[in-house]
Amino acid sequence: MDDDVQPNDSDGPMNAPAPGEGRSDTVAEPPSRGPDGRGKRWRLGLVLLVLLVLLAIVLLLLCGPRKQYLYHRTPKYRRRLLLEFGAHKDTQQAINAGLKWLADHQLEDGSWAGSKIRCPEGDRCTNVNYNSEYTGAVTGAALLAFLGRGISEVPEKVDDPDQRRIETRFSKAVKKAIDYLLSTQSQEDGSWGEGYMYAQGICTLALVEAEALTKRRDLQPRIRKSLAFITKSQSGEGGWDYYGQGKRKGNLERSDTSIMAWVFLSLMSARSAGYAVPDQTFLNVLSNCHRITDPKTQWVGYTHRGGNNTRTCLAVGLFSRLYLGYHPSTSPVRTQARLLLENHVPPDYYVWYHAGVAMFQMQDFFPEWNTRVQYSLIGLQSRNRHMTGSWDALGEYEGKGGRVLTTALCVMSLEVYFRHLLLYGAGVEQFPAPHAIVDHFAEEKDKTRRLIYLDELGYMVADRKVRDFLKAVAGKDPDEQIRAQAKASLDRLRARRDE
Repeated sequence: MDDDVQPNDSDGPMNAPAPGEGRSDTVAEPPSRGPDGRGKRWRLGLVLLVLLVLLAIVLLLLCGPRKQYLYHRTPKYRRRLLLEFGAHKDTQQAINAGLKWLADHQLEDGSWAGSKIRCPEGDRCTNVNYNSEYTGAVTGAALLAFLGRGISEVPEKVDDPDQRRIETRFSKAVKKAIDYLLSTQSQEDGSWGEGYMYAQGICTLALVEAEALTKRRDLQPRIRKSLAFITKSQSGEGGWDYYGQGKRKGNLERSDTSIMAWVFLSLMSARSAGYAVPDQTFLNVLSNCHRITDPKTQWVGYTHRGGNNTRTCLAVGLFSRLYLGYHPSTSPVRTQARLLLENHVPPDYYVWYHAGVAMFQMQDFFPEWNTRVQYSLIGLQSRNRHMTGSWDALGEYEGKGGRVLTTALCVMSLEVYFRHLLLYGAGVEQFPAPHAIVDHFAEEKDKTRRLIYLDELGYMVADRKVRDFLKAVAGKDPDEQIRAQAKASLDRLRARRDE
């Protein structure tokens, strides 16, 4: 960034007469540079520049998008983003305290396994028990908390000796957790826990982030195998059941919104990191979001529209729409954001994490969410002896991940400022749905799905390709209902003046 000072070839002290030398009355002819002078050096510089450009292109091709995938988790960006988005002054301290508690309670095999977690005699942590079936998912979530702060297997460089020891501990925790996930993944089909889909989504998300941060190429085939398992386990409704299509078969006609949250996040993360995820998989998720969302109230059901509407489902529905390609200025997502703000109490850390993922993308809502929820997280963090840095498990989550899962979720919630990048402003291509609809619309023979695609497209970010597609369908499709829906969505896009 500093300006390079180039020496002048004809003036200055280097060309001045030596002391004691006289000056000639005649002006000396400048030395001829000839074909081997300035022209040759210019050509050499050009050649070097071309070589550097080619080298950069080769490196990009070899390394792919992973080189830039999580750059915003570096110390410099973390500090900047915390200030930019108005984080509480104690946010970094709270994150580090939560990670320290997790590191203190990790088992030697790299997992966090319920009541087995390590506590000193006479100062045992409460709310730590949970079913061993959840160990993979809980370990993946704890690993995500470390990765969210940009921690890899190489400790972050810091000057303070005490903090340096802590960073070393964090890096060791990351390595052990990664190795544990690899050791428990099925070599046959890439699943965890007989295909338990909560674990599948969380562990896949963790490995994708771990591969980007550690550059461990041995993780790539494991990630691809897991993605293949996720794809084949997607239900006909577009979501996922409790179990996939592994040793224990799930219901291919059932979709669970809470499970979809983690699986969909893992797919989006994998896509951002450069892994191939079929367009149809995302289109199926889009259809499922349409199926479970009440168009009048925008509440989202657990397995079907109007069924067991919860704040968790609402949060999942909102961030799924935003990550698929919904524009944050459209009325459906704004209604959902307002509902989340109005219903943010009582505290529910599972809801707060998923809602925070969504609210961060709704930037005009985020400041209020920040002061109501993010600041509350710091106040609710335990300062009770050995439990210092953790969070109490609330409600049903006491037995579904306990204090470990709760602490991991709360740390990830506090990392929202640098855990996620803002989606809007970098082009339609970063969203999986808009162009997928355009590219695959002709292949879709089911009229109901065609109408869903067209309806949803009217709320999404759009470019000329999307608008031209809607114009063509509105003018040429043989089905009158299809034409009418395409026209309605095109009118919605035209009415929006913020793109």
